[in-house]
Amino acid sequence: MNFVSEIRNYKNRIKYLREKIFRMKPSHSKLKLIDIALEKNKIQSFADLGGVWGVDGFYTFYILSQREISKAYIIDDHFTKKVINQTINYPQLQLIQGDVRFPETFQNIDKVDLILLFDVLLHQVNWQQVLSFCTERAEVLAVYNPQLHGEKSLRLLDLGEEAYFNLVPHAKKGPYYQDLFTANEERDSPAVWQWGICDADLMDTLTKLDFQSICSLDGEYWPNKSFRSKGFVFQRVK
Repeated sequence: MNFVSEIRNYKNRIKYLREKIFRMKPSHSKLKLIDIALEKNKIQSFADLGGVWGVDGFYTFYILSQREISKAYIIDDHFTKKVINQTINYPQLQLIQGDVRFPETFQNIDKVDLILLFDVLLHQVNWQQVLSFCTERAEVLAVYNPQLHGEKSLRLLDLGEEAYFNLVPHAKKGPYYQDLFTANEERDSPAVWQWGICDADLMDTLTKLDFQSICSLDGEYWPNKSFRSKGFVFQRVK
């Protein structure tokens, strides 16, 4: 299937969700990553971490519309009316209000076949620990993240205010960012960009957790070309 046909196929499959319910433009790269994870593994249960902000659980409902799923979770610190209203249609879906930085959040879910981590890791002060929590609960991880070009991951806030805002696609006066370099309580907030994670460090972290990459794909470039979104499917080493 060529690229044009592939995109047309995705558009047809999500037309109802996009036009009738969510009225948003989803990431075709994320949809492709989900399809790869579903095709390569027998997925009957999953959890979507941080799946609310900006997308109202779209990728969760996409999976539920494509596959027979026995158990599903969305884990986030808030839930919109749109998510809550759609959940009524899926009795196998449970909403878990919690913070992925803490192990007790994961204790609220059963073990699942798949965990989605879409644009989540860059917001975590200890992203390796979040991955550790995930690998204790799932056999497959679908990770999609703005990846930093380079050989070493960077804690972006350690670069200083000027360098930080030269890298991240946010304004100094924007929500969560205006007091970032003056208020200590904002520094570790998952609401802001924390890390630029390079591919080698991501791979190394998952290898140490006994997971291996079974596919990767390139996504969109960010305004600063130091970043490009990439998707990975990781699977537990048998």
